[in-house]
Amino acid sequence: MRGPALALAALLAAAPASAQVGALPEESPFRDIRFGHGISLVVAQWAGDGGEVDVGPGDGTTFGIRYDLRISQPVALSVGWSRGDFDRVIIDARAVPEDREAIPASETLDLIDLGFQFTLSGGKTWHGLAPFIGAAIGLAVGGDVGDPSGYDFGNKVTFAPLIGARFFAGERLFARFEFRGTFWKLSYPTSFTTSPTLDPDDALLPGGPESEWVVNPSIHLGLGYSFNW
Repeated sequence: MRGPALALAALLAAAPASAQVGALPEESPFRDIRFGHGISLVVAQWAGDGGEVDVGPGDGTTFGIRYDLRISQPVALSVGWSRGDFDRVIIDARAVPEDREAIPASETLDLIDLGFQFTLSGGKTWHGLAPFIGAAIGLAVGGDVGDPSGYDFGNKVTFAPLIGARFFAGERLFARFEFRGTFWKLSYPTSFTTSPTLDPDDALLPGGPESEWVVNPSIHLGLGYSFNW
């Protein structure tokens, strides 16, 4: 009787210990993100909103570079720069409605941003994936198009919520995928709301708006390298 009781006690004592062991380290789907710095080359495709009359930046492709700095296991700061050409149109708002023509054009934008991202898997990857959410603020700097209507994109403050993931092919090399919705404000000259005739409805934007916020979705793909100083 004493022998079976001792065996049962030993079995009950061993059960919690075995439950804590779990998968072997080499079999775990989780891996530590070891390095705190990362630099990426990034290309992005934009589906921009040119505003009420499409004179703002529309579709475009940008190329740039991004630097990431982890300040804790799940949180990283980033700074990026990119540049590219965006489709838009030029409309002479001073022409009468029957003579107005939307002339295709393009505008070069420089985009600078500072952001943060929160890695949903903490300081680890899951099967190589490290999904994240975040946001960025920045500046969009327009080029000189020479628009006769007086419209000028100028320099715009931007805000962009974002979601994406990094995929680590090893400890250092990674690919990144990111979706952003970048907001900026378009401001129109008085010629857009002023009629070239005696009829107020002949204005390009009769009754306004004189400005409007637009959101510009974009998909970003990158290839990066992680390191420590």
